[in-house]
Amino acid sequence: MADADIGSIYPTKIPGYDANADIQAALRLYHYGSNTYLTSNTDEAQLVNPSIAYHLKTIQDSIDAINALGAGGTVSATEPTTVSEGYVWLDSSSTPGVSPVNPTAIYISTEPTSPTDGTLWVVKGSSPLLMKIYDSATSTWKTIGA
Repeated sequence: MADADIGSIYPTKIPGYDANADIQAALRLYHYGSNTYLTSNTDEAQLVNPSIAYHLKTIQDSIDAINALGAGGTVSATEPTTVSEGYVWLDSSSTPGVSPVNPTAIYISTEPTSPTDGTLWVVKGSSPLLMKIYDSATSTWKTIGA
């Protein structure tokens, strides 16, 4: 069975338009990029590029890389026990200032631009780790613990 490429953004294969296709082979071709691909294969390095399976693996790799960065945080009354670099914990039992604020946490090495009141800046690469909070009343960064 001859195959044809479809799609230009995320290309994959389909049976040629002029060929009669076995549905099993056609699905294998579409999903795995080859109608002879062994579906019992467990080695992800053997996935054919382009194929839907290869694209799905690329998406999963990207998700794993984002999770490994540790970007994120939680609002909880109990301190987290496992965290990654850049993780921010906001103690839900803490009391914010007189008026409610909507803080944002930023983990970068350079001073953030256009912060809002209550923005938390964790200075990436500082040792010991330096944390600052933005005070819009004075337009300054206040170092936490200073």
